[in-house]
Order: sequence, then C-alpha cells, then structure tokens
Amino acid sequence: MKKNSSARKRARRQNGQKTGPKSALTKGLESLAHTVGAVAGLASKTFAGSEPAGAVQMLKDDHARVKRLFDQFEQTESDPEKEAIVQSTIRELEIHAALEEEIVYPAIRALDDDEEHQDKMDEALEEHHVVKQLMAELRDMVPADDRYAAKFTVMAESVRHHIREEEAEVLPKAQEGNLDLEQLGKEMALRKQQLSSQPDARGSRRPPATSRSLKARRGPQAAARKSSTRSR
Repeated sequence: MKKNSSARKRARRQNGQKTGPKSALTKGLESLAHTVGAVAGLASKTFAGSEPAGAVQMLKDDHARVKRLFDQFEQTESDPEKEAIVQSTIRELEIHAALEEEIVYPAIRALDDDEEHQDKMDEALEEHHVVKQLMAELRDMVPADDRYAAKFTVMAESVRHHIREEEAEVLPKAQEGNLDLEQLGKEMALRKQQLSSQPDARGSRRPPATSRSLKARRGPQAAARKSSTRSR
C-alpha cells in the first residue's frame, strides 16, 4: 500500500510540473511570439495599402492633414507649439499648392472649354494666391506678434473654404473626366518627394524665434532711443 501511495504522489508531482504554472522563459517566448505576430500583421496591412493612391485621394489626404493642423492650433495655448504648427502648415500648403498648380489643375482645366469651368479653375488659383500672401506674412512672424493668431485663423478659414469648394466641384470633375488618376497620382508622388527633400531656403534664413520675438517687442522702444540719440 505504501509503495502504491508513493507512486501516486510521484505521478501527481510529475503531472503538476507539466500542467502547473508556466516558467518565466516560456512566458517570455510566448510574449515575443505574440509581439512579432502583431508587428507582422501591421506590416502586412501597411504594405498591402502602400500602392500609390490616385490623384484625388492624395489631395483629399493632404486636405485632411492640414485641417488637423488647424484644429491643433486652435486647441493649444503654447506659443512654441503654435509656431511649430504654423510652420508645418505652411510647408504642407506650399507643397500641396505646387502639386495642384503644376500637375492637377492643368489636367482638370483641359477637360472642358466651358467658360464656367475655366472661371472655376481661375478662382481656385486666386484662392491659392491669397493664401500664399498670408503664408508669406506668417513665415516671418512669431506668436508674440500682433494679429499672429488672427492671421493664421483667417488663413485656416480661407483654406477650409477652398477645400470645401474643391472637393464639391473641382475634384468630381476630375473623377468624371477622362483622366488617368492613377498616373497623375504617381506624378504627384514623385514631385512631392522632390519638393519635400528640398531645404526650406527662406525658413533657414529666419533668425531664432526668441530673438525675433524680442525684436518685435523692443522695436518701438529701440527706435525711440535711436531718435533721441540723434537729436542730441
């Protein structure tokens, strides 16, 4: 009886080792396998959708990106964050406008000789022109400057209006017309890569934000001191 009891105890211990809590090494390996599987799944989804988007979808993606930047600007109270958002928005809009003016708009304009269609394309270009003027002014400003936030808000409203009209009237014309949107998308992707890799020459010449901010705040006092010195 004692022998049988000892044998049963050994059997239970062996079974407990097999079915008991997992070792740290086993858990670690399973966790690693789970992580690798998740990353592989994400990568497969990413590369599955990495085919070049058509021209219309690329433009809509750009629109969504700048609208998010507008929202971020409205939600932050930090001056450094505001300046970073403004400069990022300017860069995004400059590249976007170049793609439209060099590639997309000429192709859409050529779809129809109708006067109303041609006028609509001219209006789109004029809206670009207005936004470019605001961008040029904002580029050399800092949050401490007067009307900095107001100027960006006006630009954001202008761009939002432009996006609504473009997505409602201009882009549907491209989709309905005899355009190879996939080929246009490839041309846009190549041009965007070129533009994105170019250094921002104007931005590189800007003095640091802090020095420009001090200059903006001290400008009137400095001018008054210079005038007083000359009068002596």
